[in-house]
Amino acid sequence: MKEKMTPHIIAVTALAVFIVLGLACATAPTSTPARTVKAYEMQIMPASGTLHGKNAIVFDLAMAEKVLPKSATGASGGGGLVGAGIAAAANAADLKSFTNAATNATWIEQEKSAVAKKQPKLYETFSTSYAELNSADTVRSAFNFSGAMPTVDYFSKTNADISARIASACAESKKDFAVTMVGQIVYAETMNAAPISVPTTVVVEVCVFDKAGTLISRGKTETVSYLTRGTGHIDTLNLLLDDAIENIVLMIPALGGNGEKSGTKKYVMPTVDINRGDTREAGADETVLVVQRIDNVAGWPATLILNKGTDNERSIPINAKSEVRIVIQNGENVMMAQVPVTGPKETNDPITFTATGGQITYTLSVKGTVGAGNLKANERFTWVKK
Repeated sequence: MKEKMTPHIIAVTALAVFIVLGLACATAPTSTPARTVKAYEMQIMPASGTLHGKNAIVFDLAMAEKVLPKSATGASGGGGLVGAGIAAAANAADLKSFTNAATNATWIEQEKSAVAKKQPKLYETFSTSYAELNSADTVRSAFNFSGAMPTVDYFSKTNADISARIASACAESKKDFAVTMVGQIVYAETMNAAPISVPTTVVVEVCVFDKAGTLISRGKTETVSYLTRGTGHIDTLNLLLDDAIENIVLMIPALGGNGEKSGTKKYVMPTVDINRGDTREAGADETVLVVQRIDNVAGWPATLILNKGTDNERSIPINAKSEVRIVIQNGENVMMAQVPVTGPKETNDPITFTATGGQITYTLSVKGTVGAGNLKANERFTWVKK
C-alpha cells in the first residue's frame, strides 16, 4: 500500500484521574449513519479473468505479532513542572500497564481463540464468493510456518522455500492457485491514558500464487478503528475481524483481475453486545446467582467469568458498587473474576459452588493498587458467600 490508511477513530472517552492499569471495560459504540470507507487496495493485479474456472486452496488467516503503542497521553498531574512530571510518570505507567496486559499469555491465548473461531466464517464467505465469481471450487487448509511467527509481508516477500511449499500444496490438493492471508493487530502509536483506551485496527495482506508457487496477485486491507479497553478487548477484536472478513471478500474480484485497484464500501458502525446478566425467572432446574461488588475502586473494571471453557461459559462486566444477576444451571458451577493483568505474582483461584435452586449471593471485593505485580497470590479478589 503506498500510504497508510487513516483509521476512523471512534468515540474517544473523556480523560479522568485513573489508578494505574484501571482499564475501562468495553462500551457499545454509538451507531452512526452509513459512510464510505476504504475496503482494500491492490499492490499487484493480474490480467482480467485469471481466476475464472480455476480451483484454489485457501489457507487460514495467520496472525503476525501485534504492533504495540509507543507512548501515552492524557494523564493530569496539575500545573507547573511538578504537575507535568507527575503526568509524564502516570502516562508512562499506563503505557507499561497496557503493554504488560496486551503481551500477557492469557490475553494472547484469548486472541488466538477469537481468530480460530472466525476461521470457518472467513472460509465460508470467501469460498462462496470465489465460487460465484469464478465458477470454481476451493479447499481449506492451514499453512505450515514450522513454528515461526509470520510477518504481514511473509508471503509477498516470497522466497524459493515458500514458493516450493505452496507449489507442493497445490499439487497435493490438485488446485490451480493458492490464497494466503496474514493479519496483524495494530494499536495506535499513541494511546490514551487515564482512562486507558487504545485505537486499534486489523491489517490483512492477501496473496494469490499460481500452482508453480509464483506470486501473481497481492492486496491489503485495514479495518476501521475501534477503542480497545482492557477487559473488553475480545469484543473489540471480534468486530475488527468481522470488518476484515468483509473487506477480504470485497477484494476477491480484484485478486482475479476483474475489480478496482482500490475498493470502498458503505459502512455502519455496529454496537458491541455486552452481556449484563439476566432478568428472567429461574426454571425448575435453575438457580439465581447474584454477585455484589462492594469495593469503591472505580478504576478497576472487572469481568465475572462463569464455567470457563464449557458450553455454559458466561463473561459479564462488573464494576465497583454494582450487582449482577445471572440464572445458572443447577449443579456444580465455577466462578472467577478477572481484571487486566498487573503482574506475574498474582493468581486467581476460581470459586466452586453447587447450585440447588433458589438464590445464591456472593459479595466480591476487588483490591486496587498503584503499580504492577505488588499483590500476593489471591489477594486481588475477596469472595464472601452470604
